[in-house]
Amino acid sequence: MAITWRQNRWVRFFLWGVVVVIILALLLGLALLLLGYLNIIDLDALKETWLQRLGSGSGEEEAPEEPDELVLLERELAELKRENTTLRGEVAEKSREMLELLQELEEVRAKLRELEEEREKRGQIGAVYEKMRPQEAAAILERLSEGEAVEILLALNPEQAGRILAQMDPSKAAALTRALNNPKGGE
Repeated sequence: MAITWRQNRWVRFFLWGVVVVIILALLLGLALLLLGYLNIIDLDALKETWLQRLGSGSGEEEAPEEPDELVLLERELAELKRENTTLRGEVAEKSREMLELLQELEEVRAKLRELEEEREKRGQIGAVYEKMRPQEAAAILERLSEGEAVEILLALNPEQAGRILAQMDPSKAAALTRALNNPKGGE
């Protein structure tokens, strides 16, 4: 006598259990699709998470992640190389600017040395004229050009310069006084 599946209670119980599991799986799938459609959950992230969990339990290595990590590291390296090249260019430009500024500084120092030497020379000439009597200094200054006379008078102390101007021809003294008031040759 053959027992059919309708007569065996355990077989019916098992078949109904399988049907219930299939229906629950379908309902779960439809619910996930609906949640994904409504942008409540990210299906791709969920899928990736489950694949990783299932993959790590099966004894597989994490080989698929390494190429992604390698690609990211290569991109980062390329970006760092570009940044390095850019920074090297900026450093080279700043170095050129600094060399130009150093060259300008040297030129200014040379000009300053020249001015100091000229001032010292004027001071020496002024010391010579201060030792002269005002009449002798006035006679010599009257024979010099106006610019030379002004330079010498500027090197003297004001009291000595006043005594020398008092001993000069009044028209020459007036011209030198005007020049002393404006030693750069302006108005």
